[in-house]
Parts: sequence; C-alpha cells; structure tokens
Amino acid sequence: MSWRSLALSTAVLAVLAPLAASGEPLEVPSPVTSQVRLQIGPSSWVNEPTTLSHVPDNLPAPDPGFVIEVTVKNAAGSPWPYAKVYVVYSAAAVQALCWCSEQSHLWGDLSGGRRAFWAQAGASGVVEIRVNAGGCLQAPAVCDIRASDASGVSPNTAVVLRYYNAVNSPDMIGPGGIVCDRAVDLRDLAAYAAVHLGMSPYTVCADFNGDGAVGLADLQIYAVHHLRAAACN
Repeated sequence: MSWRSLALSTAVLAVLAPLAASGEPLEVPSPVTSQVRLQIGPSSWVNEPTTLSHVPDNLPAPDPGFVIEVTVKNAAGSPWPYAKVYVVYSAAAVQALCWCSEQSHLWGDLSGGRRAFWAQAGASGVVEIRVNAGGCLQAPAVCDIRASDASGVSPNTAVVLRYYNAVNSPDMIGPGGIVCDRAVDLRDLAAYAAVHLGMSPYTVCADFNGDGAVGLADLQIYAVHHLRAAACN
C-alpha cells in the first residue's frame, strides 16, 4: 500500500468511526429522521409522528386519492436523493380493499399475496404517492411504507419507515352495507354520520385521523372526498 493510499484510508476511517459509534449506519434510510405526511385537502396536511407504528392514517381513496408524501433521510437527517419508496399492503388488505383499476403509480403483486405501489424520489429525497382504493381493514401490520436507495430492486430488501395496523378509506361501504364500491357517496355519508352522531359505535373505519375518536377532524377528511364525488372503476 502506498503512503497516499494509507493516508486516504486513515482519513476515511476517521470519518466513519463516529458514525459506527452512533449505532445506526448513516447510509441506510432512517425511520427516525424520515418524514411522512398525508394531504387531506388542497392545503391541509396531517403529519405522521416519528414512530414505526401509528394507527391508522394509511388512507387510500377512490380517485382523486390522498397524497402520501415521504421525505427519505439518513440517520444524520440528510435527504436521501433518488430513493425508491414503496407502500406495501398485506395479503389480507389486498383481499379486503376495493382496488381501482387505474392507479397513479407503478404497482405489482408480491409473494405471499401482498401488493406494492412505488415511486422514486427526486434529489431532495421527497416523493408523493397516491393509492386509489376503498374499504377498511384493521389488522396487525396491514400496511407499511419502506425505502431503499436508487439501486434497490425489491421492496423485500427495503427499510420499513412506518407500518400501520389499520387502513381506512372514505369509501366505507357499498351496496347492501357489506363492502366498499369504489365511490364516496350517500351510503358512505350515512355510515359515517351514524358513527359521528353516536348512533353507531366507534369504528376505526370512520376515524380517519387515528386519534381514537370520531369528530370534526374526521369529518373534514371525509368531506373532501364526498364533495369531490371521488370514484373510480
């Protein structure tokens, strides 16, 4: 090894040593520093807490769907340029939700009956994803958001940034009161109003902001899509 190579190696080790001591690799997307927020109206956003688990606030909707904005960062809080971001639904969610035939982003089915939607961030590490679907399901780890670097070829190897124990949509109900029908209409309004007014018991399906209660904040989220007559095929 030449003295130049030795000097370079020593310099690199000096930079990497503090990172190793921190216990979290710098060159891995971090669930602690990465940010996730949800657009519920033209200028209204819900910020997800910095945690791996939050119930529910994964909100697909018939077109036009909610915007899920993900800012991918490393452990030092620096943006992760051109990261690949995936929204992955469990096999149970794939079976329970009413999926729109046209989606805003690339998607595909994974092993075990799961389904993933994905997009690539820009230089700032920010990406927006919409998932167009209706329905509601509460189950452990029913959905998660994960990220990898630009060379990532599979969501299976990506780092989980958030996971959710419920998925709910303003398309709460369909004909016969059994399943969603990919349209936010009077049936959904009646189902939501019954919970909001206390005529029906609490259900996570009407708790769109995930605070454990159904109130005005949830009505605001529902109303955006009811007034748009959100629907898809």
